[in-house]
Amino acid sequence: MVVGVEDDGIGMDRETREKLFSLFFSSKGIKGTGLGLFISNKIIDKHGGTIEVDSEPGRGTQFLVRLPLQAKPSIKPETEGA
Repeated sequence: MVVGVEDDGIGMDRETREKLFSLFFSSKGIKGTGLGLFISNKIIDKHGGTIEVDSEPGRGTQFLVRLPLQAKPSIKPETEGA
């Protein structure tokens, strides 16, 4: 499954894109915690997926999330009473 999210905002330079999934990195100054994309990336990775970003200054940003339709063998579904 592939999910895309895009905007037509100010975009990001290469330096920002390289730090985007780092813990506590935020381009929002004091308004951001730097947790959102870090945690999103970890969850997607744990499910065997990937997240990619395509962005250029002045061109907006696009994220593509790819998730397998089957769970990774290391992820076990929760069962009742466990």
